[in-house]
Amino acid sequence: MVVTDVAVDTGVDASAAQDIEDAAVDPGDSGADGSSDATASDAGGTDGTVDGNVADAQSVDGWNPPPKGPNDLVFEFKGITLKPGEEVIMCYYLPPDGVERWLSAVSSEFKYGLHHLRVDRMYDANTKKAFGPVDCLQGTGHAPGDGKTWYTTGELPGAQDNDMHMNFPAGTGFRIGPKHGLYFEAHVLNTTMKTKKIEGKYHIYTVTKSQVSNSVGLLLAFNNKVSYPPKKITTQSSSCTFKKPYTLIFGTGHMHAYGTLLEAYVNNTKIYSTTAVEDVEITPYLPAIEIKKGDKLTWSCTYNNKTDKALNLGFSDIYDAMCGFVGFIYPTMDSEALICD
Repeated sequence: MVVTDVAVDTGVDASAAQDIEDAAVDPGDSGADGSSDATASDAGGTDGTVDGNVADAQSVDGWNPPPKGPNDLVFEFKGITLKPGEEVIMCYYLPPDGVERWLSAVSSEFKYGLHHLRVDRMYDANTKKAFGPVDCLQGTGHAPGDGKTWYTTGELPGAQDNDMHMNFPAGTGFRIGPKHGLYFEAHVLNTTMKTKKIEGKYHIYTVTKSQVSNSVGLLLAFNNKVSYPPKKITTQSSSCTFKKPYTLIFGTGHMHAYGTLLEAYVNNTKIYSTTAVEDVEITPYLPAIEIKKGDKLTWSCTYNNKTDKALNLGFSDIYDAMCGFVGFIYPTMDSEALICD
């Protein structure tokens, strides 16, 4: 099922207006009754096929995590060593284990080197084997899938900071179904003159289904046509018009190395601003921002391109550009993502 929610107007190319669509939700894993016929393997790579592990969730230094939940887990990132100046995007896959989880809080801790962590919720009909780390761009690809038996149905909270912690408001949660695997994309770089080993953990804290009255999903406002000319300071913006009401509970932004300012507005009210391109924190909205049908989200990025070449859309923090506002909203049908590009 594909539900069209929002109309898009991009300031870079007015002819590129298109609909924003919620990510497809497979009716076989809708979570309406919590049932599933999935047969999941013992995930986590304990057989040596993946340098990632699942462990019991535990306390994180400097943060007070919620009480232990019914199905908490921790995924560990291992097997990445970077030479001086090296930049890579490495991916891991954790297959379904047949358990429904309702994520109420999450934390991501890397010792060094994280530019961003993306976590896709993958519908997995056949329970693929665990793998990783593999080069995302040379191997499995960015947000992979075949569109039939293995594909993205939403995104969990990611990170742009070596230490990220997020608690959803009481009564809200992100659903990970019994047929959902997790695809981790870790963009890491070594800016030192020494070889670095990259290690990290992704903690998922859970509550029971009965404790969740609103399903939370990711809002991704993303300009896929950015191009910043050389030797200039340039601002480019995009906008979306919401076709449904939502409650916005978190916001953050994403730029690359030459970005100097990212701003986001709902109508004429500024809701987010940052000059950071590394260690970008997630902003909780207290109180939450109530978005009405017809409200307009506008976001912009300013880049000071000091190079001799245009900075176009791409994955490299050093040689390419990105511009996006990311939030978490409710209600959703099944924690699907609302994409604006």
